[in-house]
Amino acid sequence: MQGLEQEQSVLDFVEKVKQKKMEGNKFEVEQEIDGVYTGAHMENPYGTGDLPIWVATFAVAEYGSGVVGCSAHDERDFLFAKKFGIPLRPVMFPQDEKEALKVRNLEYCYHHDPEAILSDPEEFRGRKWGEVREDMLDFLVQKGMGVRAVQYKLRDWSVSRQRFWGAPIPMVFSEERKNKKRKYILIHGFTGRKENNFFPRLKSQLEDLGHAVWCETLPNPDQPNIEAQVDCILEHNDIDEHTVLVGHSLGGAVIIRLLEKTQQQVAKVLFVDSFTQPRFVDKTRPDVEHSCNWNFDLQTVAKLADEFVMLVDNSSSIIPRAESEKMQKIFDARMVMVKPAEEHFCATEEPLVSEHALVDGFIVCHKDDLPVRLPDDVDFKPTGQSPLTYSENFQKGVEEKYGSGFRREVDTLDTFMCSSWYYYRYLDPHNDEQFASPESLKQWMPVDFYLGGAEHVNGHLLYSRFFTKVLYDAGYIDFDEPFKVHRHQGLILGEDSRKMSKRWDNVINPTDVINEYGADTCRMYEMFMGPLEDTKPWSTGGVKGISRFLDRVWQLQEKIDSAPEIVNSEMDALVHKTIKKVTEDTKTLQFNTAIAKMMELTNAFGKEERIAQSQFELFLKILAPYAPFITEEIWRALGHATPIGSEPWPAYDPTKLVENTMTLVVQVNGKVRANIEVASDTTEEDAKQQALAHPSVQKWLEGREPKKVIYIKGKLVSVVI
Repeated sequence: MQGLEQEQSVLDFVEKVKQKKMEGNKFEVEQEIDGVYTGAHMENPYGTGDLPIWVATFAVAEYGSGVVGCSAHDERDFLFAKKFGIPLRPVMFPQDEKEALKVRNLEYCYHHDPEAILSDPEEFRGRKWGEVREDMLDFLVQKGMGVRAVQYKLRDWSVSRQRFWGAPIPMVFSEERKNKKRKYILIHGFTGRKENNFFPRLKSQLEDLGHAVWCETLPNPDQPNIEAQVDCILEHNDIDEHTVLVGHSLGGAVIIRLLEKTQQQVAKVLFVDSFTQPRFVDKTRPDVEHSCNWNFDLQTVAKLADEFVMLVDNSSSIIPRAESEKMQKIFDARMVMVKPAEEHFCATEEPLVSEHALVDGFIVCHKDDLPVRLPDDVDFKPTGQSPLTYSENFQKGVEEKYGSGFRREVDTLDTFMCSSWYYYRYLDPHNDEQFASPESLKQWMPVDFYLGGAEHVNGHLLYSRFFTKVLYDAGYIDFDEPFKVHRHQGLILGEDSRKMSKRWDNVINPTDVINEYGADTCRMYEMFMGPLEDTKPWSTGGVKGISRFLDRVWQLQEKIDSAPEIVNSEMDALVHKTIKKVTEDTKTLQFNTAIAKMMELTNAFGKEERIAQSQFELFLKILAPYAPFITEEIWRALGHATPIGSEPWPAYDPTKLVENTMTLVVQVNGKVRANIEVASDTTEEDAKQQALAHPSVQKWLEGREPKKVIYIKGKLVSVVI
């Protein structure tokens, strides 16, 4: 901004925003949308005019670069542009002509409708918005306007809490185990040497920490014999319960044979892209195949280390993924799938190997020690520590099971941990062998529909997806997304447009609303407040409006006539249009517009002397999900014995949706001067004559003959004078 004419005004605006943030307040976009023009423009790659650059309160600095929504079809950009008079250019429209006209006239922001029809760019004109995303990305890449990229936003999750209420973390810890100086044995793989790959660097790092390290080139590394290599290791080393074994590739098989032969318990085994059978992705290795008979007592070996860890190259370019997964299950190992510094962990420095080679003092609780239960002898007196710290029962028997100095972890898990996977347990809650049987998982998962608030998007949704992907990677489930459909719902603010809080004394208690106006009113008002995903303030006046609407519905009973001849064809058309609209809007969670359409029908009913019972009952069926109590009362009063909720959803009759009339826009020299209602089958000549006869057009003609009259069928009449 330095040197630009608007420099000071922009800096002043930024300072105002910073000050508000320092006060702990956030801008509510709809109520406080604000910005300042920088005086600068950016070149528009589409050649449709340079774009002005503004600084706005709702623009997120860390969003990064990339494709964003067209301003006419982005709610916040739309509001911003309308406020500051920035030109907008709609490029996609509803298929309904009346709605399309409203979008063209910028009466509302039309967005995220998969059925929307594009008018621009020319290459995609006439296609549906929901179908063109991939083609548009390809188009941008081909034109050199962008490249495909995935943008990640990382969020830390501190899963432990210093409190009593939460699931105990099933781990035990020993300070002595963590700090003990150990003997490390580093074992290279096929064609490896002690001076190759990460071994020299790892040896140096471990020795700097005070550990003893044995790392030598084993006999015949190019034509290995695993038995001879094991004998070499045992000849030079005493192995005990404090030893740590690190094996790379074939070195993992050497470790397995060594433990099988010695039957010696060790502290830790780290397998680095290792395998139990010589099957490879890239090529065969006969010398590896002939290095031993490959018959291991794996079940016995799996009991001979306090901790097994596997580092796996996630490209699986050499070791098959299936082999790694099988090995993980055999050893019940903690498997870490990563992209190494070099394929197959062959770099001179592999930080993850250095990290996971260390013993951190933690051990996962044995399976026969699960579940870990919260104790009863807990004092909740504030001490700055978890209440579990001072429980004798919680630590009882731990040293007998795990060794001297071991204690249970006293932090508990964040409650999000439980809420992120509990729905899996709900599938099969009485199963004592599995969290859920394969049959239950197949029947119920994934979840068909998930609706959550803003705090859930960065909380429950994120973590539940994490749990699901872990379960998928571990082979427990055959899907990697927990929810087929996810939608976000906006926050309901207090009447003062601030977040409800005791501090502001603006909390709305739903029970009070229900007691005064009824459950149907409370329910419907929440759906009628605005688009589901928007943040919106509560309005007692709005509640009263819904209450009056339901009162009118109740009073319509007095007009019901069961005689067949009472059916009004125009009313019948409106009923079926309402069914269509409510069906579509309910499916897409556009509840507010569905209710608005039902209000329109109710108003039309109110103007009639008599209402056909068949038409009214169709209306009750589509209203029932929105106002179940009042509709059930009326339904029973009409003589029905079964609940309205068990009735099938009504289908609209397409033949009754055909309009007898249509609205034409009349322009004079390119400006809209009138709208005329004409019959649907009006000819071009009749449409022109009716347009020219309109008083507003006559005013501009001033008795002159027009130079040209253009008719676009079903849309407009353009008069040039």
